[in-house]
Amino acid sequence: MSHLPSNVLKQLIENIPLAVLLYEFEPENTSNFKFRYANDAAYELLGQELDSHIGMDIKEIDHPLYRKGNLIVNALIATQQKDTKLGLGTHLIPYSSHLLKPGELTCIPLIGNYLALTINSSFKTSSNQEYNHLQGDRKELEEVLFLQKKILDTSPDIVYLYDVINHKDLFINRSSYTELGYTEHEVLQMGDRVLDEIIHPDDIKAFKKHYFYLLPSLATDQVIQIEYRMREKNTGKYIWFSCVESAFERDQDGVVTKIIGIARNVDGLKRSSLQLEEANQQLRKALHFQEKIMLTSPEIIYVYDLNKRENVFANKSLPEELGYTAEEFKAMGDQAFILTIHPDDLESVFHHHTQVLPNLKAGEIASISYRMLQKQNNQYIWLNSTESIFEQDEEGKALTIIGIARNIHSTKEKEADLQELNKELEQLIYSVSHDLRAPVRHIGSYTEIIKENEGTKLSEKGNQYLQRVIQSSERLGDMIDELLEYAKTRNATPKKSAVDFKSMVSEILSEFKKTNPQQQISWTIGDLPPSMADKKMMIQVWENLIGNAIKYSSKKDHTHIEIKAEDLPDKVVYAIKDNGEGFDQKFENKLFAVFQRLHKQSEFPGNGIGLANVARIIYLHDGEIRGKGIVGKGATFFLSLPKSQVHE
Repeated sequence: MSHLPSNVLKQLIENIPLAVLLYEFEPENTSNFKFRYANDAAYELLGQELDSHIGMDIKEIDHPLYRKGNLIVNALIATQQKDTKLGLGTHLIPYSSHLLKPGELTCIPLIGNYLALTINSSFKTSSNQEYNHLQGDRKELEEVLFLQKKILDTSPDIVYLYDVINHKDLFINRSSYTELGYTEHEVLQMGDRVLDEIIHPDDIKAFKKHYFYLLPSLATDQVIQIEYRMREKNTGKYIWFSCVESAFERDQDGVVTKIIGIARNVDGLKRSSLQLEEANQQLRKALHFQEKIMLTSPEIIYVYDLNKRENVFANKSLPEELGYTAEEFKAMGDQAFILTIHPDDLESVFHHHTQVLPNLKAGEIASISYRMLQKQNNQYIWLNSTESIFEQDEEGKALTIIGIARNIHSTKEKEADLQELNKELEQLIYSVSHDLRAPVRHIGSYTEIIKENEGTKLSEKGNQYLQRVIQSSERLGDMIDELLEYAKTRNATPKKSAVDFKSMVSEILSEFKKTNPQQQISWTIGDLPPSMADKKMMIQVWENLIGNAIKYSSKKDHTHIEIKAEDLPDKVVYAIKDNGEGFDQKFENKLFAVFQRLHKQSEFPGNGIGLANVARIIYLHDGEIRGKGIVGKGATFFLSLPKSQVHE
């Protein structure tokens, strides 16, 4: 450690918070300076090698501070001649202006022949080797800086240096152009106008809070993040960026004055995130809605595990309808069927759960009706369940089933009452029809006898009356026969087999041509897919429909009848169209009712039972029938059979 000329000067220098080097000059030769002293701060900053320099002329000292044209000597001389503070950072060590800045090196005259050189603590060096490295060739340093800029420019992220005090960018790499279309010059010239020109209006409030209030108080090594939208110059589209920033420079009070940041384009991710959040909100709403439905639904909603053969969920309607809690029903496991299903329904329910449900495909719905035991009164009630896949494995095989069970007990009771009433009605129709056949037959027989034996004795008017009785008895006989046939049809069960509609229709047409050779008809017969149906019943259907088409077209000069079919995904629709008398569409509901006719008997004879019988047969095949007509222009009848009925 060196010695000072006085304890007062020593105490003064040691209390200065800067690195201080003390020099003594000769009054007779002011260009000669000797190094006399360095305080502790100087040793800490410049190293212990300062000890070897004590007492030496500064021209002889091998240290970076004294190279490059004896600038220190000149500074000391100028200071000795005039009390001036010289900032020599930009001249002291050329090509290293980032190391020493104006004001970091200051010469101060002291009492007597002493001068002090103070060095700011931001100027650091650990060895001559480090100084030598920093004092390298200017071209080499420029190449390094050029390389660093190239590296920054190749970054896909926007790298920037931001002045927190003046609210403007001091540096920005080339990604500002590739990402947003603004050149570096344009961004740097914007200053605080960036708020109006680039930042999304909805993000300005958060932007100001972040840059005006949060950044100046950043802690050491603290990294802060913010997301906001910036406008793309050419399209005007706003793009989401995520910015990560930390302090780059602080003032003497520790307040952040500059920050360095990296802005990354997260537009795709952000929009996906926003879309996902929106989808999640919709999902939450849907789940809430479903939960409300489950809680308020009067039907039993349940989830059934096909592998465990047990209910894993049931809503509050289960105990309300059947008296079992969800836990009780789950505890029954696969014994629930035996314990709760009506014995007569066990076989169909077991088949449904072991054969139908495991083979369900996505989007398919299965339905079954059965009776279950009510715990509270030990009575069976009718339920109808509609079910579909709730969960499936990777191969699409059903794992769990969701179902809705509806109480249809009152409907079933009404159906049973209606079936009983229909049976009674059918028996009545059959009995009445059967009992009427003999009297009507007798009336017809006796009137024929009277006509044959007594006709010559009757007047002309008497014979006319007698003829009307004969015709009426014949018509009544026909009506009774048709009514009996209708009654038989209501109780019939279709005996289904593959029926070739094309051949059937051809045979029926041949018979009609034989019986009506005088009526000229042009026919158009399209493709008629075969069907699984009762052949005898279908012959009745087509004989009636073809007969009606011929009958109601008989008064046309030219009759044209078309028969075709349309093969749809779930059904086949057959159609027969004529250009005959037609009908008023508002009376369509009367077409298929018993004894309902839309034309006078004198115009077109008939009993009003044929179409009712056709409709009954189609309904027995789980099909549908409807009519479409225009008065004076013809009618079209459509009958459909479900696809499951169609023969493959």
